Amino acid sequence: MKKFLLLLVMTVTVMSGFAQKSAAVLLGHVEDENGQPVAFATLRFLPSDSSSKAVAEKIADQSGDFIIDLPVGNRYYLIATGASFTPTKKWVQISDSAMTITLFKKTEELEAVTVKAKVPLVTRKIDRVVLNVQDNALVAGKNSMEIMEMAPGMFVDRNGGISINGNTGVRVMVDGVMLQLSGDDLTAYLNNLQAADIKSIEVIAHPSAEYDAQGSGGIINIILKKQRTAGLSGSVNTGYSIGRYPGNDQGLQLNYHNNKLTLTGNYSHYQNKAFNDIHQSRTFPENGLYTASNLIINRYNGQSVRLGATYDISKGQYIALGYNGSFNHSSSVTHSISSIDYPASPADNFSSDGHFTDQKARNLNNFTFNYHLDTDSSGSNLEIMGDYTATHNNSSSLAISQDLDAAGLPLSDSSFRYSMPNQAKILTADIKYMKVFTPTTKLHIGGKYTGTQIDHINQFTRVLDNSWTEDPDRYYQFHYRENILAGFMTLETKVLQTEVQLGLRGEYTKTKGSLDAAVSSVNKNDYFNLFPTIFFKKDLNEKGSNYLSLSYNKRIERPYYSDLNPYVSYLDNYTIETGNPNLKPQFADNYELGLTLDNKYNFSVGYTQFKDEISQITHINQDTALVEITRGNTGSTKRYSATLSIPIQVTKWWRTNNTLQFRYEDIKTSGFAIKQPLYYLQTAQDFKLAKTWSANLSAFYLNHAIEGNIFVGNISKVDIGIEKKLLDGNLKIRAGVTDLFLGRKITADIKYDDNLIHLTQARQSRMFKLSLTYNFRRGKSFKAKKIESSSEDAQSRLQ
Repeated sequence: MKKFLLLLVMTVTVMSGFAQKSAAVLLGHVEDENGQPVAFATLRFLPSDSSSKAVAEKIADQSGDFIIDLPVGNRYYLIATGASFTPTKKWVQISDSAMTITLFKKTEELEAVTVKAKVPLVTRKIDRVVLNVQDNALVAGKNSMEIMEMAPGMFVDRNGGISINGNTGVRVMVDGVMLQLSGDDLTAYLNNLQAADIKSIEVIAHPSAEYDAQGSGGIINIILKKQRTAGLSGSVNTGYSIGRYPGNDQGLQLNYHNNKLTLTGNYSHYQNKAFNDIHQSRTFPENGLYTASNLIINRYNGQSVRLGATYDISKGQYIALGYNGSFNHSSSVTHSISSIDYPASPADNFSSDGHFTDQKARNLNNFTFNYHLDTDSSGSNLEIMGDYTATHNNSSSLAISQDLDAAGLPLSDSSFRYSMPNQAKILTADIKYMKVFTPTTKLHIGGKYTGTQIDHINQFTRVLDNSWTEDPDRYYQFHYRENILAGFMTLETKVLQTEVQLGLRGEYTKTKGSLDAAVSSVNKNDYFNLFPTIFFKKDLNEKGSNYLSLSYNKRIERPYYSDLNPYVSYLDNYTIETGNPNLKPQFADNYELGLTLDNKYNFSVGYTQFKDEISQITHINQDTALVEITRGNTGSTKRYSATLSIPIQVTKWWRTNNTLQFRYEDIKTSGFAIKQPLYYLQTAQDFKLAKTWSANLSAFYLNHAIEGNIFVGNISKVDIGIEKKLLDGNLKIRAGVTDLFLGRKITADIKYDDNLIHLTQARQSRMFKLSLTYNFRRGKSFKAKKIESSSEDAQSRLQ
């Protein structure tokens, strides 16, 4: 391990000393078609016409003149823009000669202000698919979790689990910062992140070595809206939704920019009430039949705060500080009615009537530090990042139930309470260096440290002799410590019209889990793994709009922290869920071959193999007759897939994007083995009805889903939305209906120990949503810098 890190340090030192191409102090002038200077024009020099990140940027002075230094002989794609002018886009060769750029005035300036080209709902880049959320009526009143289902290949299961192309273990970033959350905590955070705050969602199915290896399913990057106006700017929004129960959300965003200082602030709040009706039936010991109905009412109340400050120390050098706070409270009341019938002996029948009340308070405080330095004029830069996350979760559960005999007379009462305070602290430090040799040849290197501390207490009391009494046999404390040291190296270049990206990441992990209970235990695990990544992109035409791509990467899925905790949670009177402190990581190898035409039509085939897969284990405890659900390294899966994406411009006012995916699952676990095909169809329709009116329709159909040992029947969803713009587009009114035909009602079978549980579930999925957003701004244009963080895989595993 020391040799591996030493190699990285030596590489950084050597690369920083490499000689650059000689730089030219390029003199330039921007003028209009009549030869008059264009004041304050913006010039961006990009490495390619498909790139979004500029190598260099410059704003011309009042006389249209500019000075910029770039390596002589390099070729760049130039985008020059100016107020009231049509952008000029062209390839330029850097030389010692002065450069003159001509901009042409817009012929219909008024129309250009009021009628803007609408960005397609789905766009495709080399390494990711982008869902453009902004200005789409379909997102009216939705949260980020609901919006994700609109992205090609993405699916959100009944418990909030996210998958890309069928692969679970997806990690979520916000503006490039990985969330240190998972499970219920992640769901609560994403439910609190509203559409009014989101610009786009990036789906990265195969991350490079630069990203943490954690996450076998890929990465989702949520890009928040950013104001780019000097002075004061921002927006306010409010929304209302109604299904069986109502909900509402509100938000405020403020931005201030003056000289070298940029300040940003965001506050959002949501409140919601929903239902979740679950009915199940299964066999029971001694030829019995168990049936149960769990009628659940959920309430959610959440707030989030995001603050950021950026200070430009000098040109190409800045420091940024950020704060992210999320404060959520949820509660659920479950009325569980269960019965056990013995057809051969009706007198032995009995039933149970229980009420389960759960309260969960989740608070997250996250602080980030980011230092950025451009080390040369060609785009090379150094990033130093630090991140500290502290969470405090306090969960409690109250269960009151009564058993009844065949005649409905009381047999026994049972009352107990759980109290489960939980604290987590995560510290990360990250350093990255990118050396740009040419616009097509770059070297990325870096290292990272992540330290995690989890402390959990479980307190249990029950009613004995008409008083609440602690049960020392069920009291325990669980302490988890994890340290990860990582280094990576990625090389990008272009050879024979083929883009090549080769990467290698090494991660050393050391863990210790301590259980202090009636029977104490300590589990330690140390391991080191290498994670290679390979990417090829072969252009098939001169523009690079048609290309073949080939990728491979290896990923790891470490257990969620909560799954390592030996907790016990009652789902109903006869079903419990427990943790497993002996869980080990699972690994995945991902392969994909793709063909893209005209930068939008895409066909790909993929293969993923999981080893030591963490899968759900369900069995009956013969002594207690309880169904026990836990997780173990008992599974392996081979997944074959083929995906076809076709966007079509049907008319000038009608655009559609369609994705069809076929998957073949070969799953083996200790409890079952299955080989089965799956079909997934997504479609999105955008309609431009008038200058200020637009409408959208989004739908998907899945013939069935497999979640561990849960086999879900067909699922579908149809959403519709409409938008009206007022006040020159600054006021937007959106209305929509989600799950119009109630296709998200679930029918499922759970297989275990040669037994079967049949399950149906109905949630508050059909809702009418209305939202209003007003944007205000004052001042000149500026570009807000992204506040990055070193937080990555640890965030995504917190419960």
